[in-house]
Parts: sequence; C-alpha cells; structure tokens
Amino acid sequence: MTSLSHFTGGRGAPHPTGTLDGTSAFRRALSAIANALKDGWTPVKVVASGSTTAGVLKTILSLSGAGVVSFLAVEHGDTTSRTHRLKVTLDGVVIFDATSAATTSVSHVQCAIGSITQVAASSSSVVTFEPLAFNTSLLVEYASSLMESNGGYIGYHYYPT
Repeated sequence: MTSLSHFTGGRGAPHPTGTLDGTSAFRRALSAIANALKDGWTPVKVVASGSTTAGVLKTILSLSGAGVVSFLAVEHGDTTSRTHRLKVTLDGVVIFDATSAATTSVSHVQCAIGSITQVAASSSSVVTFEPLAFNTSLLVEYASSLMESNGGYIGYHYYPT
C-alpha cells in the first residue's frame, strides 16, 4: 500500500531554515490575464488589502497553532501605479519580506510561497503549491506605497495540522 510518506519521506511539509529569496524571478509572476487570483479558478482564499497607509505594514492574516501554508501571493488591484510589500513570518522568523517594483498592471502577481502561471490569456491560472509547515504561528503583513483602499489582493492556501 502506498502512503503519503512514500512520497515525502515521512517528514511531512518542510520547515523553512532561512529567508526565501524575495527578489528571485521565480518568486514573481506576471499573469497573462487580469485578476489571476480573483478569477475563481484558483483554489486559494483571496482577501482584499482594505485601507492602507502608505508604506505602513498591515496585518492581513494572523494564525496561532500548527499548520501548513502552501501558497501566498499579492496581486495588483487596478491600474494605479504602486508598489506592494509582502512580509511573511512563520514561528516568529521572517521568511519573506519583499517589495515589488511599481507597476500599473492589474495582472501583476508577486508570489511569496508557491507560484502562479498561465499558458495563454484565454486559460485559467495554474497554482503550484509549495507547502511550508509552521508550529506556532503564521503572520502575513502587507503594505502599499499609497494611502488607499483595496489596492492589492492577497491570496493564500493553508490548513491547520
């Protein structure tokens, strides 16, 4: 009988040992269609950033207890030029803290965990999950370069363990 441990080596989801590369091209994706996270085809929960003060981090998600986060990204909400900063803390350790370049593209997605791609403008978004475990807490913070409402949309996929 095959079990999940045959594929994962019995270790389960890995715990990060350092900071994820927030400047890597792999961590940034430019979708071929607007609103890749909000199009209803991605299996992630999406929340609007709400009201932001320029350059000030705001808590988007704060979880206590053990779990696994397998996807986390921010998507540009409209055609207004702005930057997005996404900061992710697992078990008290910052594993991702990056600010995007200013853009006006509503299809710009910055991935912190996992990735999102499309093969053609007419196709749905494809999410690649990259599970990371946490023992005590997950904190996701967001900042826009503007004082505004809902300039970004944060997509995430997690489950408690």
